[in-house]
Order: sequence, then C-alpha cells, then structure tokens
Amino acid sequence: MNGDETADPTDQMTVHVRAHAGVSRFFPGEGKVRKVAVTAGSTVGGLLLAHGVPEDLPLVVGLNRDLGSRESQLQPGDLVELVPPMTGGQER
Repeated sequence: MNGDETADPTDQMTVHVRAHAGVSRFFPGEGKVRKVAVTAGSTVGGLLLAHGVPEDLPLVVGLNRDLGSRESQLQPGDLVELVPPMTGGQER
C-alpha cells in the first residue's frame, strides 16, 4: 500500500478483549477473553465506543501485556485488557 491508499473501512479484524470487573458487561460472551471483530485501523477508544463503554468511564488499558491508552492503534490479534481503577484500603 502506498501513501495515497487508505484501508477499506469495511475490512474487519479480530482482537481479543479481557474486560475485568464491571467492564465485562459491555463485552458479553463466554470465557474470560472474548474475540471481538473491529474495523481495520480502529483504536482502543473506537472499540470502546462501539461497545457502549462511556467515554468518561475511567479505565486502565493494557495492550499486549503493556500499558496502552484509548488512543492506541489496534492490530489483528491484539490482546486488550480493560481494568477499572480500584478503590478501598485503609486510610492512614
């Protein structure tokens, strides 16, 4: 593909999503890791919006066992981990 060409927006790819705690409700299915089809060229943020995850929901994003963000570009076969922040513990 040269610089003048763009990806066909109808092209799909599969990524794997492991949604922890309450975030899993946005990714129904069986098993801890769900296979999810997304449009080629999608970002984590696009994946979240497509599944109804509110933009203001605080999340820690893991991408292929490294720290990611909502702006991270997705590639076929990526593992996206979505973890809501934890609270609690003992005050000092």
